[in-house]
Amino acid sequence: MLALPMDLRNPADALEEAMLYHRADRFGFVPLLIRTHDVQVDGHLMPVRPQHTYKLSELPTALRFSASMNDDIWITQNEFFRPNRRLVNLGRITLCFADLDYYKLSQFWHSPQAVAVGVLTHCANTGIPKPNLIIDSGRGLQIKWLIDTLPAAALPRWNTVQRAIGVAFKRFGSDARAQDASRVLRLVGTYNTRSRSRVRVIYADTQTPYSFDMLADALLPFSRQELSEIRAQRAEKKQVQADEKERRSDNEAQTPSGLRPLSIQQLWWDRLSDIRALKHLRVWDAVPVGYRDTFLWLAATALSWVLPPARVRQELAELGREFAGTMPESERIQFLSATLTRAEQAAQGMTIELDGCRIDPRYRFSNAKLIELLQVSPDEQRQLKTIISDEEAKQRHAARERARRAAHRIANEGMTRAEYLEAADIKRVQARKFRDQGWSIRRIAAELGISVGSAAGYCKLTA
Repeated sequence: MLALPMDLRNPADALEEAMLYHRADRFGFVPLLIRTHDVQVDGHLMPVRPQHTYKLSELPTALRFSASMNDDIWITQNEFFRPNRRLVNLGRITLCFADLDYYKLSQFWHSPQAVAVGVLTHCANTGIPKPNLIIDSGRGLQIKWLIDTLPAAALPRWNTVQRAIGVAFKRFGSDARAQDASRVLRLVGTYNTRSRSRVRVIYADTQTPYSFDMLADALLPFSRQELSEIRAQRAEKKQVQADEKERRSDNEAQTPSGLRPLSIQQLWWDRLSDIRALKHLRVWDAVPVGYRDTFLWLAATALSWVLPPARVRQELAELGREFAGTMPESERIQFLSATLTRAEQAAQGMTIELDGCRIDPRYRFSNAKLIELLQVSPDEQRQLKTIISDEEAKQRHAARERARRAAHRIANEGMTRAEYLEAADIKRVQARKFRDQGWSIRRIAAELGISVGSAAGYCKLTA
């Protein structure tokens, strides 16, 4: 048997492993699934796994008790702010992971330790950070990366990293169905009755948890900075096509309104958060009938841009209770049928024609339209993240710019005013030279290491 280095007790117990990413001093809930018996489904035995949800403060006691029950127990890897594991109730993201069903691949007849060595070697050869944990779950391996805790708002980018992990470890039988944030994995220290073996840690290096951005940059084709630059180029191209002035003053990509451009999944996930925030801002125990249908419809639309159609249907049950608890489920499904149909069409690659163009069939709205539909006041907008007017966006942009200038002044405190002005004059000459050569403002800014706004200012002709 191969010996793998470990910085946990060997064998590690359920509490020791789970407390690496769950903390008992935080608010939230962690569900456990415990097998009670099996049933026949299409000729196969499937486990019946009732869910037991515990507060994080109760988790240590629950783990000690559950592990003593010994057989077939699963735990969620992330935390939730309500006592279930619906993604709409996701509280925190605590790690990245993959479930490797290597036993399904004919070329793998090796021991779990040998496959683990293969995983670590693959990481070394490809530049992927090695996992902090490798767990023998009985018939496969769990590989886990401990990361800085992320808010639920980061779900779309986390999903992208999870998919990248799945692709990177496909040769080891990575299960594409076991990548979502509500996934449960077998609990360390318990007994897998299918394989008749103990779930155990076989490799652990927990002293070096990862920054999520570092892990993402290693796995994704573009880093966050590169994506920002790509979006900036696209924004600039649209701006030129619209014959607008080059007016940006932040190194980050900005839309003409001052809003940061987001991926469509991130945009709608943030919009869903804002829709739910509105309910709390208005101190509604239940959304009034006059608003109920609009809130539910827009929440469903948001989910249709973030999750697969089958998952949208599951999550809508939770949102239905939140926004339309008095509406019968059958009526709710009928009311949202068009939204669900459009989501299914999008998943199948279908498009619809609009103004001579083929576009995604899912509903889409501008912020102005959402503000109108939800009747969002200026005071409410100031407490929202994404559903804001152009005026509010400009004010936020101005505040970011003031903060950037203040940080710049602090960074250059040691420079005399004469030295500062001399350096600025040099950059102004260089900027105008590049502009005369036909360079774009953004390219000049990148070359000189200054903001786009400063580059544009340097290039202006004085009277």
